[in-house]
This record gives sequence, C-alpha cells and structure tokens, in this order.
Amino acid sequence: SPEIRIRELETGTDQRLAEAKDWSYVSLSQDGSTVAFSSDVRNGSAVYSVPAAGGIPKRICAACGRPVEWSADRTKILLDNAGTEHREIQVLDVASGQSKPLLKHSEFGLNMPRLSPDGRLLTFTALRPGRARRIYLVPFTGEPVPEKDWTVLVDGSDLDRQPFWGPSGNL
Repeated sequence: SPEIRIRELETGTDQRLAEAKDWSYVSLSQDGSTVAFSSDVRNGSAVYSVPAAGGIPKRICAACGRPVEWSADRTKILLDNAGTEHREIQVLDVASGQSKPLLKHSEFGLNMPRLSPDGRLLTFTALRPGRARRIYLVPFTGEPVPEKDWTVLVDGSDLDRQPFWGPSGNL
C-alpha cells in the first residue's frame, strides 16, 4: 500500500512515517523535524503531523485543505485547496487545530503558498481560466490579506506556478 516515507540522503535509509491513501500531500518543516501530511485529498482528508524521525501521526484538523508550508517556528501550517469551494489559502494553528482564511478569491483557485525565509512575505498562485497562472506577493502576518493588497509578480499566460524562495530571500 502507498506510504509516506522520509529518506536520509547521507545514509540512504528510509523511515516509514505513515500509511497513505492516494493523492497524498506532504510538507516538511523548515528545520526538518516534523512532517505534515494529508492523504486522499480528493475526499477532504484530515491533516496530520508526525516527527520526521518516526512516531505516531497526530491528527491536527479534519478536512481543512492540503498542507503546503510550515512557519519557521512550526506553530502554523499554510493550507491550499481550502474552503468550501477550494479557492482559499488558509492558515492552520497547529496547537488548536483551527484554521482561518488568509487569502480567498470568488472566482479563482489559490494555491502553492510559500513563505519568504524571514517569514514576512508570502507568494502564491491564482489558477485562472485555461492554463494561465498569476503569481502574487503579499505581506504575511497570519491575518487575512484583502485582494487590494496583492502585488502581481508574474502575470503569465502559460503554466507559471509553484513559486519558491531562495535561501537569500530572492524568488
């Protein structure tokens, strides 16, 4: 059966972390200590966390979206494909298991949230009609950001998506 595993690159050894269903989504914390995952995301599965060294997965929330990015202090997880219409990026408080909308759009799906190395900025992708994607930049405080405060970084007419930050803070 499918599994969620982590591999130690220096030794080549694998650690089984959890059984997976299909369409799993996995995010490793910035310090490499913890894995967040959801399994069978097509059916809105729960989000779990498990130590990267192994252990028993702990359910953080039920059917709240796909875990994409941890905050540096591991207190929050950014979720995409969230909300009733799957058009939101939400921020999940790990301790309470409560999530709230951070970014949402009435027409376009929002996904792939990525925090800057200093945790002050966030990029994300808006899925527009056809294959077009628009990449935005917003300040990150953990509170909702209205659309008027979104800055367009890439107004692509192609499949631009999945922005990533370099270690120096460059996109």
